[in-house]
Amino acid sequence: MATGNAGGQDPLLLEQGDRAVFNSLASAGGTGRDLALMTLNLQYFASYPKDEEAARARLKEVTVGCDFVCVQEGLASKDVLTPVGFELSICAGKEGMAQPVYDMVYGDAPTLRGCDESVHHELLCNQIYRRQDSPWIVLDSGAVQISTDLQLVGGGGRAQGNLAKRSMVWVKTQWKSRTGPVVYVMCTHFTGGRFEDQYFVQQLVDERFCQPTRILNWFENRSTPQDDDVGVLLGDFNATTEYTAAGPMHGYFKAGIESSVGVQADATAASLKEDDLCEHFKKYMMSPFTAIQKKGWTFAYDQKQVGVTSGFGHLIDHMATSRAIKVISAKVIHLTNQKFGNKPKDTELPLTDHNSVKTIFYITGAQTSATQSASVMKKVLGTKAVAFGASVLCAATLGYLALSQGLSSTGGL
Repeated sequence: MATGNAGGQDPLLLEQGDRAVFNSLASAGGTGRDLALMTLNLQYFASYPKDEEAARARLKEVTVGCDFVCVQEGLASKDVLTPVGFELSICAGKEGMAQPVYDMVYGDAPTLRGCDESVHHELLCNQIYRRQDSPWIVLDSGAVQISTDLQLVGGGGRAQGNLAKRSMVWVKTQWKSRTGPVVYVMCTHFTGGRFEDQYFVQQLVDERFCQPTRILNWFENRSTPQDDDVGVLLGDFNATTEYTAAGPMHGYFKAGIESSVGVQADATAASLKEDDLCEHFKKYMMSPFTAIQKKGWTFAYDQKQVGVTSGFGHLIDHMATSRAIKVISAKVIHLTNQKFGNKPKDTELPLTDHNSVKTIFYITGAQTSATQSASVMKKVLGTKAVAFGASVLCAATLGYLALSQGLSSTGGL
């Protein structure tokens, strides 16, 4: 049976060979530095193990080597990352940009029964944690509300009231020597998911489009910008980058959304026929990606490269960069198991209902030329070639001496 630590190898150390090459580039005259970021949706601790020691050990294992862990659906009152070597850099709850779990799940009784009653009125929020011994230092941090005060119309078993509050938290970070590019790490969780999807006909296409647009506009208008600044937007987008007729999002629409009494009432009010309703849902799901791509940002990975992060078979946790950045490694860390298809377990100790993604970026200046990079690579490879040649020569010499001694002891030919 598969586990999150298959074969006894630490899943976060599999890319260390590649990482070492890039660190060699930096020491040989390059200006690049590696930066490891990880998504972590904690699902308001609804799936978190009761065994605190086992959970802490697993969390310590999966966060090895991360410079920043970017949390969604964390609780402002509960910190499980400081005990495993991190420090809190920014929390939306502490910045007054969060709501209680009860409000964020629209008072849904089954959901509230699925988590400890003590957390129902705790603030649910985005957070960023920095590894205490990371060479990346935090220069500044903050939070931005990205949702509007849209009024959701109830009916059909749905709650009525304000759209739940959504935010983006950010840190401005730079290598400890204060040289090289500044990186803005921006963590968010867009409107969407099983509660808000029931209202998708009600202006939520525009809402999901505008939320990433507000974030990227904030980045474009940041204070004291430099040409080689890097923006990294990451978090839970509640959708995958592709919508196909055979894909999980369309299956979800057909099974759980299309037939909803409330959705059908909204469709009638908006004069949407069956095909129009399906197309509207597709546009709703895809709107954050449309907004990000419209701004010219680049996604660091896709589902074919890393696999799935939801328990329903699709990738919903993403990272996008303001300019093309070398990705040394992007890997899914199994923190949950698949809910359908009778698939074998990915982990024996689920921490949440999401898998995480750890991505290592190689951060260089915007003006780093291909010639300069090639020159540095040649220098590194040349050094390795010389070392390899020396080792071969040494081995050959030792072999010759051993052979000579052997021949002498047997009288030779």
